[in-house]
Amino acid sequence: MASVENLVLESISFQNTRTVRIWRAIAAVACVITVVVTALFIWQVLKDSPNKLCSAEQSELANGGIQTGESRSELPKFSMPCPRNPSLLPLPESIPKNLTNALNKIKELVNSLVNNTAELPAISLNIFYQDRVLLNQHFGSKEYRSGNPPDAQTVYRIGSVSKLFAVLMVYKFYEDGLIDSLDDPLSKYAPAFYIQNPFTERNITIRQIASQMSGLPREAPCFYTCVNATTSNQLAALRNRSLVLPPGTMPSYSNLGYALLGRLLSENLLENQTFEEWVIERILKPLNMTDSGFNITQKQLKNLAYPHNPNGTRMPFLDIYWAAPSGQMFSTSEDMVKFGKMFTQPSKQNLFKPASLREMMYPMNIASDGVTLWGAPWEMSMMENYLVRNKGGAIDSYLTQFAIVPELQLGLSLLISSGSFLLKRDHLNREILKILLPALNETLVEREKSSHFPLDPEPYIGEYTITELEPLTRKPNTFSANITVKQNFLLVSYHNGHKLRQFEVHYIGKTLIFQARFWQPLSSCYKQRLGRYEDLHFLPFSESRVSPGFNVPGGLLSATRAS
Repeated sequence: MASVENLVLESISFQNTRTVRIWRAIAAVACVITVVVTALFIWQVLKDSPNKLCSAEQSELANGGIQTGESRSELPKFSMPCPRNPSLLPLPESIPKNLTNALNKIKELVNSLVNNTAELPAISLNIFYQDRVLLNQHFGSKEYRSGNPPDAQTVYRIGSVSKLFAVLMVYKFYEDGLIDSLDDPLSKYAPAFYIQNPFTERNITIRQIASQMSGLPREAPCFYTCVNATTSNQLAALRNRSLVLPPGTMPSYSNLGYALLGRLLSENLLENQTFEEWVIERILKPLNMTDSGFNITQKQLKNLAYPHNPNGTRMPFLDIYWAAPSGQMFSTSEDMVKFGKMFTQPSKQNLFKPASLREMMYPMNIASDGVTLWGAPWEMSMMENYLVRNKGGAIDSYLTQFAIVPELQLGLSLLISSGSFLLKRDHLNREILKILLPALNETLVEREKSSHFPLDPEPYIGEYTITELEPLTRKPNTFSANITVKQNFLLVSYHNGHKLRQFEVHYIGKTLIFQARFWQPLSSCYKQRLGRYEDLHFLPFSESRVSPGFNVPGGLLSATRAS
């Protein structure tokens, strides 16, 4: 017979055994759940991050560096592959298919905007790349229901595109020494100019006025009807006016500002020459813009796209007289190409220092949306990985869009006669560029892939022995290297220890001096700009017409050709 003690111990032992089993079961389930959750997490990470990055890199490689904004936005800011600007190679005589398709889409788009009942508006569209016109197309009619189409010499008023000429005058005065600094106050050269400034004690500067950063009111005291206006009575009226924004803080569009630049600087710094006369003599005539100017005469009336009221009647021309520097001019599609090439290829013109034109195209303000920028006097925007410098104009019923992309040597002019007859009015130039920019970029990338190194590569390619100095100790390390030709550049490859190192060598115009790029093509824009461009110097060719070696001083590299 069992004792009471033994019965108690057996009961306790039985209870402990059940408890242990329960806890073991719970622990086993928890372990399974942990393993499953961890596996799912790892799978999700591998699916979302590496695969997306991998697919982005594959897309980048497949498209020669092109990535759409949608796919790129999924990546972290500092890990996105940097969109590449292709080499600006000439296009073949027959325009490639994908670019031709884009140009046809643009023609269909613009043609669809014409009101066929009224045959209005007249529209002239011109797109050029380098020295070649890609599209010279004209739509609609020059008059209401006349069936008289425009052409490349048809005259349109260009409104505020005139402001570009006022800014060009400012830069030319600076080049010629008539202005000491663009950051001088306007009052230094026009002492009679004064406007109340409730924000600061400083006078507004020429640069601020040119780039819409002055805080000036939008319109002159004479507003649009400046027929009897003079500089003296406009300045007298301004003395009782005030700035509307603190200078230099935020853009605020001001027709008044460009009227002041054109009138005050020409009247105070030129001898017996008006702003209009200076523009004609110093810009229009040298560029052979024979169908551009300020006052429409009988000559222009022979081939003019007329402005129209919404009911189809002709709209009278608005002459803004004293305010002419802000918007009086007219031009043609053909002349706007001549004007645009000055900006897209500044090194090929001789009217201005190339540095002046490049400075004129710099942004002066970036809006909080990150894509809208302001310049002198450009309204800029980021589109398809490029900064488009645009200047719009409107006067009477005319609408004008003039856009350039210097990084692509690309320009566009869109001249419209009667805006109220457009079936769709907003952002036409943006719609055109959204079609054009990716197609041109892709075309140039494909051209680059099929291009060749611009020189005979034989003097440079081959086996080399590289000596690389450690930056701090200057201890030399020696490696075997190989130079091969890849499309339009040379590729230097060598193993530094167990790591393969490569850098590209690009031709920059000399047979012995090249540019070395020490960064990975698929790295982010941030990393590329932290990376290095170095000068690379090949040694003069030997009797056998090969270079015996090269030096990269900034990379602490020297190389001799392997025997």
